[in-house]
Amino acid sequence: MPDWKTHVVFGLLVAIAWATAFPSLGIASSAEKTVSLVAVTSFASLFPDIDVRSSKMRGIIALLLAASVAVAYAFFFPGTWYYGIAYFCILYYLVRYLPTRHRGITHTPLFALVFSAAAVAVYVGFKQGQTFALADAAVWFLVPFSSYVVHLAIDSL
Repeated sequence: MPDWKTHVVFGLLVAIAWATAFPSLGIASSAEKTVSLVAVTSFASLFPDIDVRSSKMRGIIALLLAASVAVAYAFFFPGTWYYGIAYFCILYYLVRYLPTRHRGITHTPLFALVFSAAAVAVYVGFKQGQTFALADAAVWFLVPFSSYVVHLAIDSL
């Protein structure tokens, strides 16, 4: 089974391929796009292994999700902000240690589509108030999708 370093290397190769393709697609390159490209491909190439209990990605996702819920709770309910700490602990341990089966649903092309659609939603959220082309959304769907599928292909070897 390939380890996380192998998946990151192949994710970075996908990033290089996309960076090379951007000019022919009419997408101007910039430092911001390059950093975004590397971050998205690296994240997408590691995400399928969230179903491994010892996965670093699973720990990161558990921490980010639990912190987001706790902060949102404290923001919306400032009078009982301390409940946010309990929600953080419960959600973190639930996500981090929930029993899962490796190479389950997160290792399917259907989940790759859902993951990529979520990536586009995040992209649109960051561009809130700004105009963006449908072609940009399509590219930012295909970038994580290609990295995700490369992960699945490497695991199947």
